[in-house]
Order: sequence, then C-alpha cells, then structure tokens
Amino acid sequence: ELSIKKKVYSLRIDITEDSSALLTLTGIYVNPNAFTITKWGILLGILVVLGAFFIFHYRLFFRELYTERELLVTLIKNDLKARYAGSFLGMIWALIQPLLTILVFWLVFELGFRSAPVNNVNFILWFIPAYIPWIYFQDSIVNSTGCLREYSYLVKKMKFKIEILPIVKVFSGLIIHTFLFVFMLLKFALYRFLLSLMPFNLFYYAAALTFLLMGLSWLTSAVAVFMKDFMQIINIILQLGFFLIPVFWNDAEMNPVVLSVL
Repeated sequence: ELSIKKKVYSLRIDITEDSSALLTLTGIYVNPNAFTITKWGILLGILVVLGAFFIFHYRLFFRELYTERELLVTLIKNDLKARYAGSFLGMIWALIQPLLTILVFWLVFELGFRSAPVNNVNFILWFIPAYIPWIYFQDSIVNSTGCLREYSYLVKKMKFKIEILPIVKVFSGLIIHTFLFVFMLLKFALYRFLLSLMPFNLFYYAAALTFLLMGLSWLTSAVAVFMKDFMQIINIILQLGFFLIPVFWNDAEMNPVVLSVL
C-alpha cells in the first residue's frame, strides 16, 4: 500500500531491474476532504454573483431601453449627421483620422526604423488591433462626457430618460468602430495571415468594451454636469493613457523597472 499525504499533480513509477516484474494497480483513493477552493475560484464566484445581481437590478432599465429602441436609433443617426454636418466627406472623416495615424506609424516604425517582426508578425499587425479599440474608447469617452450639456434642450424642457444620451454616443462610436474592424481584417488578409477563430473573439471583445464604455460614460457625463473643467481633465488623462497602456510599445524591449511601473 502506497500512501501519499500531500498534493500530487503526477505520479511516476519506474521498474528497471526486473524486466518480468508485473505491477497491479487495484485502485486509487482520493480524500474528498482535501478539496480546496483557490483564490481564482472565489473571485470567479464573486463575479458570477455580481453579474447576476447586476442583471436582476437593471432588468427594468434594459427592458425600457428595448422599448425605446426606435428613439435610440433615431438619436444615433442624428448624432452622426450632426457631428459631420456641413462637411463634404461627412462620416468618412471619422475614418480618415485613425487611418492616417496608422499610416504614419507604419511609415515611421516599419519603413523608417525598420522594426523587427515580433514572432514573425509585422509591427503594423501588432499596432492596428491595439490602436483601433483605443480610438473607440477615446472617442466614446470624450463625446459622452459632455453629452448632457450638449442635449440640454432634451434634459430641461421635456420628460426624457437621460440615461440614453451617453449610450447614444457609445453606439455612435461603435458604428465607426465597425468600419475600422473591417479595415483591420482586410489588412490581415493583405499580409496573408490566417485569422482562425479571431473574428469570433471580436464579438465578445466588442460587447465587453461597449458595456465598459456605457458604465464609464454614465460616470463621466454625470460628473461633467457639476465640473465644467472635467472635459479638459478627461482629455489630459486620455493623452497620457495612450502612452501608459500597451498600444504601440513592445514590452520585450522595455526596461523591467519601467515595465513594472506601467
């Protein structure tokens, strides 16, 4: 009988001296009382409980949001039209700026500095999937922060669910973000990279980022009502954020001390 009273992940038995020896394994007994819950299991349990509470608590809001879907769609269309009203290219301007930035980074780092590929992947293919979500995040936060002041005529003069206004800005950014999605997939196809299951991951990521932006937009738009300077503070934070998060730098080439701070 072999008894082991500690945590074992693998067990190896070698019989080397006698080639004719026979090992018979009659059974393995595990003490069920030794089962432990890891800290990640506890964290996952807390997240599940919080998620269930969130869905139950805001079920009426999402139901009302679905009821007002026609109004929401109308406001999103009007927001996109008003944002680029009077311009010759219209909504195309929303795509030109990020595409020009991508072109500049491609010229500087891939043609100018000739940055070496990382894991046989060109620099621009690392940069685009990081930069495009940042554009969605930045534009949604900036536009939604001042939305209550922008739509003050709706807030002050009629009965209106003001919770919808930040969502309008987030969904407007999501429409532009979808076009940049397509550009990213075309860029990967141009470099002949097989995407495998990547397009399916994009749906989850886009949904998670959209819910995050909805929560942040409710927060920033509410604070901006009481602080007129809050918009400038948000712009400064976003400018710093571009360099503080891994949008365009490679952690393999950074000082370990700086990397730990970041």
